[in-house]
Amino acid sequence: MIRQSFLRLFLIIAAVMAAACASTGGPGGSKGNISGGYEERAAGYPEVQYLRAVGSGQSEPEARNRAVSELSRIFVSKVKSEAIDTARSVMVDRRDESLEETLYSRISVLSELELEGVEIPEIWKEGGDYYALAVLERQKAARGWKLKIEDIDSRMEGELIAAGGSGSKLLRYRSLRNVTSLWAERTVHMSRLNVLGFSAPSMQEDQVRGAIRDLAALRGNMRLFLEISGSSILASSVAESLGKAGFIIAPSREGSDVAIIGRVDVKKLDVKAKDWKYARATASLSVMDAVSGESIGEVSENIRSAHLTYSEASQKAQRSLAPKVSDAVIAVFDR
Repeated sequence: MIRQSFLRLFLIIAAVMAAACASTGGPGGSKGNISGGYEERAAGYPEVQYLRAVGSGQSEPEARNRAVSELSRIFVSKVKSEAIDTARSVMVDRRDESLEETLYSRISVLSELELEGVEIPEIWKEGGDYYALAVLERQKAARGWKLKIEDIDSRMEGELIAAGGSGSKLLRYRSLRNVTSLWAERTVHMSRLNVLGFSAPSMQEDQVRGAIRDLAALRGNMRLFLEISGSSILASSVAESLGKAGFIIAPSREGSDVAIIGRVDVKKLDVKAKDWKYARATASLSVMDAVSGESIGEVSENIRSAHLTYSEASQKAQRSLAPKVSDAVIAVFDR
């Protein structure tokens, strides 16, 4: 009797375990566990041909989004790290904090752009969760980025030719600035290719180093003439900021390389507020090449301020506006 009881108990336990395995699919079952399900479906997309990632969620859309996000996270992290390392290696002999910050920022932004060509070929369910497999075909993605590099190389060559033939310091500066911006974009695409396991013709680093070197020299020798009417407060503040940024302020338009012309309007505002007076200061400036007269950028900024008297409100508005205008003018040169 005891032996029969133990036998019945053993059979019951075995039946329960078998039922449990059947309900989840079990290792090697039709659905499989997480790793088994992934490996079974990913087998059709070998790593030598695809980048792969899996995501899970309580619904199909959630699983899809997480799979794409995971693939992008892994890829972007590697690309950004490699691209910034490349930029640092080229700029190692030229310390230009403003240019470095701009290039690293551009690389970060470009690296974060959404991946193109990601597909979700497999979606499955295990228990109460959905799973999705995201893949990126290496060769297909590489072809697209190689074409972009070819286009960038052509544009960089054009900018270098323009920089060499221009008699204007400002236009030459803008062309060289475009070279560095395009090179940052190229660096990101090359890093993407490297992460995928491919390579592309490298841009001659001496050309980029030369552009960076000439850019710094031009910035230090460029003479800027300012003619801002309507606010001596703002005019002197902008001149001071440009001087700190490394530009030379010319005493007259004759012999200058850049002319920054504009005005500031200050208006009293009719705001019903007890004991407070309001004023708005508006600045409108043009940044022009002094040689050709060509406008390379417009600056339009305004700010409102309040004080106990209109006179103080007016001066406060002008003082508050000055940093915004200075930053906008410098951005015209650096964009």
